[in-house]
Amino acid sequence: MKCFDIGIRCDYLLTMAKGQVEVLRDQFLGIQGSRIETVEPWDAKNAAEKWKILKFFHSRDRLVMPGLVNAHTHLPMTLLKGLADDLPFSQWLNQYIIPLEQKLVDPDFVTIGTELASLELIRGGVTTLCDMYYFEDSVADALDRMGLRALVGETIGDFPAPDNRDQRENHYKILERMR
Repeated sequence: MKCFDIGIRCDYLLTMAKGQVEVLRDQFLGIQGSRIETVEPWDAKNAAEKWKILKFFHSRDRLVMPGLVNAHTHLPMTLLKGLADDLPFSQWLNQYIIPLEQKLVDPDFVTIGTELASLELIRGGVTTLCDMYYFEDSVADALDRMGLRALVGETIGDFPAPDNRDQRENHYKILERMR
C-alpha cells in the first residue's frame, strides 16, 4: 500500500511530461510532502487497498495542471492598483507612483502588499514568480510564508529609492554584492 499526504482524483489532468502536452481523464495524483510521487489511472474498485491518503480531494469537472509562472512582478504595488491608471505611463510613474512610493513604501507596506498579491497569484494558479521591488528581504520572507517559489531582486534606478535614499550608495551596494 502506498501512503500519501494528499490524494487527488482528477477528472482532467494536464500533463507536460517528456515535452508532451496531454490531457488525461480520470487520473490519480499521489502527493507526499511537496512532491508528486505517483500519477496513475483512478482505480475506484481498489483505491482503499492501493492507497492510504491523509487528505483526499476529487477535482470534479475541473482541470488539474502544473502551476503557472509569472516572470515579471512588483508584488507590493498591488496596494497601488487603480491609482491614476488612465494616464500615460511616464506621467503615471513619474508624477504619481514614484512620489507616492517615496512617502509610503517601507518594510511593512512591502510585506502587506506581497501577502495580498500572493493570495491573488495563488487564486489564479501561479506558483512561481520573479519579483523586483524595494525591501526584497521583506518580499522574500512573505513569499516563503505564503508558499510561493520566487526569484527576487533589488530595484536599480537612477533615483533615490525607498529602501535606499542615496542613489549613489545604492549603486555601490549593488556592485559590492556582485563581487
